Amino acid sequence: MERKTIIVIAALTLFIIVFSVISYDTDDAVFQKTKEAAENAFETPVSVNYESEGFSFYLSDNATVEEVDANNVILTINEQLLLVFYNPFESSKSKLNYDKVQENDNVLLESFEDDEKFGYVRILPEEDAMYELQVGIGGVKITTISNRSNLEKNASEAMTIANSIISSEKQE
Repeated sequence: MERKTIIVIAALTLFIIVFSVISYDTDDAVFQKTKEAAENAFETPVSVNYESEGFSFYLSDNATVEEVDANNVILTINEQLLLVFYNPFESSKSKLNYDKVQENDNVLLESFEDDEKFGYVRILPEEDAMYELQVGIGGVKITTISNRSNLEKNASEAMTIANSIISSEKQE
């Protein structure tokens, strides 16, 4: 009986190890998924539903506005802090923010462009297995600190907000 128990435990342990290895995404895979999520949000039209002091944007149901002024908003989405900066003097095709982050030790810096706007996603490693995530479109820049497992979701949420600001700018 003891031998069967040991064999069953060994088989279960081996199964758990194999399953963990197979289901683990490499850093490159996580960064690729983050890029794809940001690019998808960049390409997807979104409507605004929140008017701030200086600009309008999309605010998801799980988001809270913490602070706001003419060019900045601090948001919390599911306890994730997002810093939104908007420079209305930069066009939607501006590469100013993108150019500023090119010299950093980025693990990901990808850009997207269509006829009306230029956007990017950047990931910069931080301490304690955290990453600085920044997305932008034209004069809009959104920054947050994220753990590896939330990069994809945070990139999508941030790019959706950035895209909504640029979209509302064109409607004015």
